[in-house]
Amino acid sequence: MQTYQQHTYGFWPYLALCLLFILPACRETESTESLPGRTKIFADFFIRYLAPEQQMRGQASFWEGVSWDVQDPLELSGIVSFENRKMEARRLPGDQIRYAETFKEAYEEGLAFRFRNTDGRYLQYEIKMTPVRDFFVKGKISKSEGATFVINGGIMSQEESLVFMFTDEAQQARAVVVEGPSSDIEITIPPEKLQGLTTGPGQLYLVKKQQRAESHPNLELTAAIEYYTGQREVTVEE
Repeated sequence: MQTYQQHTYGFWPYLALCLLFILPACRETESTESLPGRTKIFADFFIRYLAPEQQMRGQASFWEGVSWDVQDPLELSGIVSFENRKMEARRLPGDQIRYAETFKEAYEEGLAFRFRNTDGRYLQYEIKMTPVRDFFVKGKISKSEGATFVINGGIMSQEESLVFMFTDEAQQARAVVVEGPSSDIEITIPPEKLQGLTTGPGQLYLVKKQQRAESHPNLELTAAIEYYTGQREVTVEE
């Protein structure tokens, strides 16, 4: 299955940061606030889950500098792990360093990275997102009338979105994005969002995404998670 979009650093997903064995949660205090121009650590995390294959992939990259625009790649000492699995570091073009690990496992709503900061402290962050367990079309998909879907896992926060990936018989793909928040498992897509679709039989899968960021003293974090469902046979009507 072709993925919707390759992850790019700069997504802003949800994450919860805590100091293992030291503090129950990160707290900003007057004595630890970063001074303007002072060097900070920047971290970016990405998770992709392919439900049909039960394939999980975690990625992490780190930098050191004064801002997201002014920083240098950073290779941390100690083990960087995802779901208690050691991640392998790889150098990419542009002298970038990416830690990654891919494995097969049932999806859990809480997924954790763990790493050792430059000051020697071990940090952990967990990202939580309810997956799309199943979905179906309520009625029909019509370019003139719209479409309603019932989605088990369709309730979304402000930081989440659903991407409806339609593929026609000619293998031409079209994406329809619905942004959160939503408080109902029924999601209606208006006709104007379906005008780019080709009428006739095709396939559909969903990608649920979450994007957020957090700022802590001497540490900036961004992360994203994408959950891919299996495909369904659908028909688009005029």
